Amino acid sequence: MSSTMRKIMTNLLTMLLIMILVACVTAVDQALPYDSLPAITVATEITLIASPSHPTAELPLEPIPAGTTIQLIGTDRDAAWLLVLHKDKVGWMPTVFARTNVATLPSAVVFDPRPVIVQNTLMQRLI
Repeated sequence: MSSTMRKIMTNLLTMLLIMILVACVTAVDQALPYDSLPAITVATEITLIASPSHPTAELPLEPIPAGTTIQLIGTDRDAAWLLVLHKDKVGWMPTVFARTNVATLPSAVVFDPRPVIVQNTLMQRLI
């Protein structure tokens, strides 16, 4: 794939991700006019994922090394997943991989990712 095509695809996927994230926002705390986003420290090397609904959908980014400080954008409703910003890239990570106690940090947004329903055609044939 040419670099121009790769850049176009990356931009399209980024725009799609932003549209999906905006559609999932369920609460925005208006009392949080951040000058900067809260910082958290990664406990172990991680690769960001596209969505908590697809935990195996890793983003095509370099892994974030343990001990790296990244910015917290938001959480899912039960704070099991964190939406983070690292080197101008946005992605999700499980809360258990954060060294920082995120319960003490204000979250700018709370997301309610919609579950993905996968139909099992084999099961439908058997029924």
